[in-house]
Amino acid sequence: MRVAQEVLIVSKRQKTFQLRTTDFYDGAAQRYAEFADQLDMSTILGKFFSTVARGHTVLDIGCGSGRDLATLRDIAAVAFGVDLSIGLLAKARCTSEAPVLRADASSLPVADGRIDRVLAVASLHHLPRKAQIEALHEIRRVLHPDGGKAIITLKVGRRARRDRDTQTRRARVFYLTSSKTFVRRARQSGLCITAAERSTSFRHGRKQAWLAVQVVVATRTSGEPPNRRPRAAWRRRSWVQGPSNFRRGRAAT
Repeated sequence: MRVAQEVLIVSKRQKTFQLRTTDFYDGAAQRYAEFADQLDMSTILGKFFSTVARGHTVLDIGCGSGRDLATLRDIAAVAFGVDLSIGLLAKARCTSEAPVLRADASSLPVADGRIDRVLAVASLHHLPRKAQIEALHEIRRVLHPDGGKAIITLKVGRRARRDRDTQTRRARVFYLTSSKTFVRRARQSGLCITAAERSTSFRHGRKQAWLAVQVVVATRTSGEPPNRRPRAAWRRRSWVQGPSNFRRGRAAT
């Protein structure tokens, strides 16, 4: 699949929340990339990566520093990423040597049903309700209807909060929602939940709940209608996040 090396496609309703969060990552791109590249995500993403075959077309939504794009390139997948941060896109291009695009998750520059695998790791929690639902519909739209899969990880909670960078004084916004609410939104967007896992991280004395879900396009033959509870039981895991790395907690595997 051929994609442009540099393109800006954003929805007309791009709001201040996106600009603030984008500015945050632009100002902290180097430090964030160093932090993200040190994280061991094999426990969360390992099984999903094992489903990626040579030649699969993979889209990384919110590709950040390009850490996961580099892994996908090693698998010989046809991978490209989208993000709104120019600073992080530059890092991703250098790290992964994969095509990257500046684009909005709620308006993906991809034709219908062209993507075999989608990653949205720690990106959709930056979108408020309406934009997040639009992004879920976009994931449903771009996934191949026969065998397309996606993994989505995000912070969950009860309310929105801001996280300010002490060096740049810029803030990013997290629009947190409950796990049940997000799962319901995914089903209503036409996605079928095949696995769901809750986890907990600890950073600077703050506890944060996370949700990771794997989804496929909901069809009559997908094995689970969109309005049904996930077949897999919730799994729980916790880890301790230090200033620059994850340190495994007791419940980590």
